Amino acid sequence: MLQESQMGESNFRVLSASEIEFVSGGNLHINGDGVDPLLLTTVGYDPTIDYCGSGWTGPFVPDAIDGIDIGLACYVHDQNYSSDSTMDRKDADEAFADHVYALLRLGGMEQEDAAHWAAVYATAVAFAGEEHYDGQGEGSYDPSQLGQ
Repeated sequence: MLQESQMGESNFRVLSASEIEFVSGGNLHINGDGVDPLLLTTVGYDPTIDYCGSGWTGPFVPDAIDGIDIGLACYVHDQNYSSDSTMDRKDADEAFADHVYALLRLGGMEQEDAAHWAAVYATAVAFAGEEHYDGQGEGSYDPSQLGQ
């Protein structure tokens, strides 16, 4: 997870515009100093589908925050929770926080607000996501360890 400055209860490193860019095929690339490069692929993503939340929570977990679409981050998180994934659940949740943050910053949201919303969404999946994780990696972790 991107870490540097404390913002409330969450640790996120503030990204510069040069670290976040769209590259070929509509992919989002995040490459910060000391951060594993992240790639959000749009392959298979349909922006008309509600990816954030599931079942009864769907209407309460919007795919957009202040008009900025984060559905792609939710889509990738869903893929990382799927039975085809070898990613550990904690890593998937931390990548999700990074993706939400990056999309919000790309959409023009201020750093502190983007960090807040990334933490809100990541905390929600950390506490409520275990029963939805079907991946082949480690599925259980203490949600208080998110970002550590």
